[in-house]
Amino acid sequence: VHGDGGEITGVARVPGTSLLAAASHEAIALYDLDAGALVACAPWDHGGDTHMVAVSPDGTRLACGAHDGVVGLWSVAALREAGVPARHVRAAFAVAVSPDGAAALTGGSDRSARLWDLAAGTSRAHAFSAGLFVSPVRFTRDGRRAVVTNDAGDIVALDARTGECLGRGRFPDAERYRPFLVMHELRDGRWLAGSAGGPLTRWDLDALAEGPTSFADDAGQVVCLDVDPGEQVAVSASYTSEVLDVSAWDLARGTRRWRATYTAPGYASGVRVVGARVAVSTAKGGLVVLSLHDGALLHALELSREEFLLAPIATGPDEVVVPGKRPARVNLADGRCLARFGGTPDVAWTAIDGEPRALCQRGEALAVADFVAGTITPWRELGPFSNVTPTAASPFVA
Repeated sequence: VHGDGGEITGVARVPGTSLLAAASHEAIALYDLDAGALVACAPWDHGGDTHMVAVSPDGTRLACGAHDGVVGLWSVAALREAGVPARHVRAAFAVAVSPDGAAALTGGSDRSARLWDLAAGTSRAHAFSAGLFVSPVRFTRDGRRAVVTNDAGDIVALDARTGECLGRGRFPDAERYRPFLVMHELRDGRWLAGSAGGPLTRWDLDALAEGPTSFADDAGQVVCLDVDPGEQVAVSASYTSEVLDVSAWDLARGTRRWRATYTAPGYASGVRVVGARVAVSTAKGGLVVLSLHDGALLHALELSREEFLLAPIATGPDEVVVPGKRPARVNLADGRCLARFGGTPDVAWTAIDGEPRALCQRGEALAVADFVAGTITPWRELGPFSNVTPTAASPFVA
């Protein structure tokens, strides 16, 4: 995203537009996915990677956190920082924007979470007495509360408007089962959470002090989690080297439906429920397709060797795209690899969450790959900052 190179470290869609916000260790950029063109680019160098980027639902504000603890709050239309906020003392690892776009939530390695008023550029800190970092952080769907966790197994609910602590809980046997790794909000307002070495749990934000409901005490280190659209079943995958350990959970009964273990290249790196099937990617280039009904092995593919694959993206009722150095489009019904993308080691692929497209970077050039169409836009060479002037207003932003 800038003339001096550097890998893209975070991306986020601008809702309701064709724009993608992309961050590297030296710049923030807006890229038009449909036109395959850079809209604006601005320098933002804070001594290391930009760890996370998020955009408000109305598409007007952008928040990002840097390695030196600075949290940037940007106007998307002008692509410039809106105010100079306070900062975390150390690296800012996690960021989220509230559904109404009024607030942002960040977590850092200074044992604190900060709730930001995006209009005023001010923040209120919530400090933890234990742990090394705060992550992940989330807003509830209704935007009324913020959910903050840390690596010591603590979970806190905050009032999203005032920052007041509404409740606090702690993971059972936290010394053994920390930290929180994955979280998912259900439609009934409860949260599923997986941890390092602990059970899959379900939390009621109105009763955090009472602790969670545990589905099982032998779920392993839950690193991946997905829920079917009807929220009847949750599927989790655990970290076990060279063994794929996948479980399906009955959310109504709070019991395990099945557990399946298979020898696989690497541990599970992503899981996706697609219809009646479960697609699980691995850290060493594998893709395993299981039956959602009973966990039976349907297909096993070796897409590459020693390649870290990200979570599969559903592109149809029977198809997924598996992002990696050479993304693949796979038919889940018959286990066929329909297409491969890329093919050169100098191309870096950045998946766009929930979309069948990816941002590609090769040196100082960018392009967009469309996995469904099997096409890639022309590569656009980018010059230094001085050759890319931020726009005063963008026609892509309402």
